[in-house]
Amino acid sequence: MNKIRYCLGFAFSYDLGNVLLIVKNRPIWQAGLLNGIGGKAEDGETTHDAMVRECEEETGLTIDTWNPFAQIKGDGFVIDCFKTKSHLIFEAESLTDEQVNTYPVDYNLLFDEGTPELAALVAFAVKPTDGAMSFYGVVQRGKKAQHARTNW
Repeated sequence: MNKIRYCLGFAFSYDLGNVLLIVKNRPIWQAGLLNGIGGKAEDGETTHDAMVRECEEETGLTIDTWNPFAQIKGDGFVIDCFKTKSHLIFEAESLTDEQVNTYPVDYNLLFDEGTPELAALVAFAVKPTDGAMSFYGVVQRGKKAQHARTNW
């Protein structure tokens, strides 16, 4: 069975203090939540090429320096996660019905307003570890972040 392939990208300012995110309208479980930019890879397209295309389609930015940093696998799908640094993030425009904007890398904000995995993925993109994914997690959604180191 062929798995559906997706790309998910996080474009940061050079000082890693800001990240380009999108307010999702779909799928329904993500509606109103922040997430990275990205989408489904087309037939014959690499996820890197899909990341370049999705970034341009959603933000108007042509960024081709995406670097893979994580992969999420599930029943029937694979999400390749990418990161990059660019001064262009402050020039992004919303080109679809989903709003893009630059946000501070604030883990309380990312947890409270993002998809369930957003804060962890941003933390891992900013500061990966050797062999283990380390991130600052929160025990309960909607509460101020209680920093707790988690490895997986």
